[in-house]
Amino acid sequence: MNPQTWNAAEYERNARFVADLAAPVLRLLEPLAGERILDVGCGDGVLTQKIAEAGCSVVALDSSPDLCSAARALGLEVVESSAEEMTFCNEFDAVFSNAALHWMRDTPRVVRNIARALRPGSRFVAEMGGYGCIETIKSALVGELNRYGLDGESANPWYFPTPEQYAAHLTAAGFEVPYIELIPRPTPLPDIMGWLTTFSHSFTAWVPEPERLPYLERVRDRIQPQLCDASGRWVADYVRLRFRAVLSRDVASRSSSQGSAANDETVQVRRAVGTDLRDVRSCAEAAYGKYIDRIGKPPAPMTADFARQIEQGIVYVALRDRRFAGYVVFYPEGDHAHLEAVAVLPEHTGKGLGKALIGYAEQAARREGLKAVELYTNEAMVENLAMYAKMGYRETQRKRQAGFNRVFFRKAL
Repeated sequence: MNPQTWNAAEYERNARFVADLAAPVLRLLEPLAGERILDVGCGDGVLTQKIAEAGCSVVALDSSPDLCSAARALGLEVVESSAEEMTFCNEFDAVFSNAALHWMRDTPRVVRNIARALRPGSRFVAEMGGYGCIETIKSALVGELNRYGLDGESANPWYFPTPEQYAAHLTAAGFEVPYIELIPRPTPLPDIMGWLTTFSHSFTAWVPEPERLPYLERVRDRIQPQLCDASGRWVADYVRLRFRAVLSRDVASRSSSQGSAANDETVQVRRAVGTDLRDVRSCAEAAYGKYIDRIGKPPAPMTADFARQIEQGIVYVALRDRRFAGYVVFYPEGDHAHLEAVAVLPEHTGKGLGKALIGYAEQAARREGLKAVELYTNEAMVENLAMYAKMGYRETQRKRQAGFNRVFFRKAL
């Protein structure tokens, strides 16, 4: 499936109704002055700004660079990331989302990450496409692709669940669901071709570029008898799924693994104390020892003065089910936080814990008003190079330093 891409100007022109029709879910959120709220799938930030105007500290999250730029232009705090990859931990009083969750196909992972981002007892309020949403349009998009000899359904980017299906995801992640409702909402569209152009990229990507407009015109002609009245007024068959869920107070932050059962284990992060020294040192040896042959000597984190770093208060440890699982070292340096090291015990790798610890450092930097997180890694640690780039870190330089060939990264906050 080709991913949907977004253009802020196109979105403003053809999708402004998305924010304009969000009053009911905003009322359900009931934002209170002073709350810290995460808007997942913020789009161009117009709706996020309304939450901020209620006196809230709002973080806007979206994976589209163009939409993030539009949101930043409104003066919002923006994080460019997908919900599947976000690394917030125990930070927010509420998570809000409007018209975005149905674009996220890995629902269990998204919901787990949202649970991890919330403080226990906090709320998740959202509206998304529900079962049967735009069924007429979707069927036409799929059917016209089938005419090319393609599997049109495989291009479908949407997940439109029933209340029972989505409630099951929520409860599995530790939420209680006092309210969830499927709401038919026939939605007038000022320009059907504008709508198709804006929202159908994952379908048109399968069609040769010269044939894309004729493809969409055939889709329009196919749906016109059902969705366009005699006066030429188009009304799309929208169905919304609206809910309010509350994270159980018994649930702490969760990791963002790829579906492992270990993902449901409780993870806590706290500042290291003297009794953690042996665990931190052993973790560094286990995590970094595999790089000795590549580099020709122990990596710098293996020889760090952990006793001094713990005394300085710059080491934080992750506990999974109350047992040591990993650590992160970071501290403020000028206008940014310097991420010195992050390591996870081998039995906890591949479960999102390393990313969660990096996210913890990023959140701490945000709370301190710092502008960025900077770090370096050895160029032989190719796995790390790929991971940092995927998490939004930009390579700034490469140079030899302290006897190591290092790659430097920076992520603006």
